[in-house]
Amino acid sequence: IVNFYHPTTTLGGHCDDVEPDQTTPIVSVSLGCAAVFLAGGEDKQEAPTAVWLRGGDVMVMSGEGRRCMHGVPRILSSEEASC
Repeated sequence: IVNFYHPTTTLGGHCDDVEPDQTTPIVSVSLGCAAVFLAGGEDKQEAPTAVWLRGGDVMVMSGEGRRCMHGVPRILSSEEASC
């Protein structure tokens, strides 16, 4: 997955569960502005952990993490962080 984040976009909390093989890791490459990535548990009851992503960062979700809720609630503008 290649993600390009523009300052006015977000990615709501979700679980990638439609792929036929749930054992295959998800590899995500972030491009563009810095963003806050939230990684939670298998449902929305578990509080998420915030991770700072910058353009060029790679996130791998595998094993138990493959089934966890995740999203990008905030993209930082170029004034807030380097894009």
